[in-house]
Amino acid sequence: MAVAMQHREWFEGLWDKSKSFDLPVKFKPVFSP
Repeated sequence: MAVAMQHREWFEGLWDKSKSFDLPVKFKPVFSP
């Protein structure tokens, strides 16, 4: 259980980073003409 919790926290942290940094870089050029 502890390992699963740590993995979930790591994944959520990675997802936060993805939303903060990856998504603007990936989608801004797509949606702005």
